[in-house]
Amino acid sequence: MSMAILIMAKKDWELFEDNATEYLNSNINNKNYKFCHSGGADSSLSDIALYFKTKLIFYIECKLRVSQAGQFVVKNDVLKKIFFDSEGNKGNKNRRTQIIDHMNNNYSHYSSNSSANLLCNENIMFDAVKNHYKSKKVKFLIASNQHLDFPKNFIKIIDIDEIQDDFNISGVYRIKRSGSRDIPKKDLNDFRNVVSQKFTHYDIDTINKKTYLITNEKIESPYLDEKKYFLSKEKEKTYRIKKRSTTINSNIIFTLVFKPKDTSDNGLSKLKEEIKKTK
Repeated sequence: MSMAILIMAKKDWELFEDNATEYLNSNINNKNYKFCHSGGADSSLSDIALYFKTKLIFYIECKLRVSQAGQFVVKNDVLKKIFFDSEGNKGNKNRRTQIIDHMNNNYSHYSSNSSANLLCNENIMFDAVKNHYKSKKVKFLIASNQHLDFPKNFIKIIDIDEIQDDFNISGVYRIKRSGSRDIPKKDLNDFRNVVSQKFTHYDIDTINKKTYLITNEKIESPYLDEKKYFLSKEKEKTYRIKKRSTTINSNIIFTLVFKPKDTSDNGLSKLKEEIKKTK
């Protein structure tokens, strides 16, 4: 299959980030200020950056329907029976302290399962999420339950200190493998050997550092080579090839569900007031 005709459709969250950026620019009528889409699939970057000319002012994070936020790694010393902060975590350490203290006060609940819902007060979880984004210079979230057609579909800009008014939150402690990544070039030959033993008719194409398996054959399992590789279905007969991490982490994962209490206020006025302060 020709690489030239392999054009992948964007996912809803990608379209939402594009459309939210366009919405913001169309509602801030000042040529000196510009919102730029910056994050994408890179979770280390925030989604939308606001610039005054060439100066970065702050970031806005996009949240479509149900989304994860502010996760971090905890370590478990099973001999001492304590959880502790991972040295690999970044940002405000204090945001993690209350969560870890709570887990240590309920050690048996969290240590006896590979997955356990957080039992702590929601305010503690909201504070952890707020402080995570503040450390990344995020001032607002922009959220909707639809990914396009604004303002016909409701979209809201929410001050980071007020997210508890428009989101439900939950948290979970989960032991899981670290995330997957697009297969590196150095692993392609190994993957070709693996896939040649599974399939007879297939193509492998690389576009913009993303590599795809194209085949008409039935995929019995998305995992290959003892789960070393993962095939993520992009569209019919086309699968994005991922390499799974070998690292096993214990993660705290927060989930935000957009449930706006006040749909008469879209938050634009508060955003404009914040922008005025930067002049």
